Amino acid sequence: MDLKNKTANVWTPTQIGFATFLSGPLGGCYLLARNYKAIGEDLYAKRSLIVGAIATVGLFLAYLLIDISQGFFRFFIPLAYTMFILEFAKKFQGEQLKELRNAGVQRNSHAWLVLISILFVFLDFLVAFGLGFVLSIFD
Repeated sequence: MDLKNKTANVWTPTQIGFATFLSGPLGGCYLLARNYKAIGEDLYAKRSLIVGAIATVGLFLAYLLIDISQGFFRFFIPLAYTMFILEFAKKFQGEQLKELRNAGVQRNSHAWLVLISILFVFLDFLVAFGLGFVLSIFD
């Protein structure tokens, strides 16, 4: 297996799970997409971004329309999507990433992980604000 971009680094499944926990599904799916792009799977990279965007919008709509911000759901929903994306990364990218790492490809730094997560948290706030604004128009 060859990297499409020989200078690309990859994200480990643990890093993807951590980013998902910090920044939501879109942040985790972005890192999945970057890995797919690095290994030349452009179609899967696009699909990952689309799924991340849909999941983020759906999540915010659920929080806005249904009172799930309290109790069990407040803990369960972030844990569920974090575990789902972490296991997805392990199952569908894990072996390829191990082969690449054994071939000398480096993983991306944790500093980049935190920076990207912060940027996606900001983006999540923009999405939430935008959805709240659009829904307030219909009230």
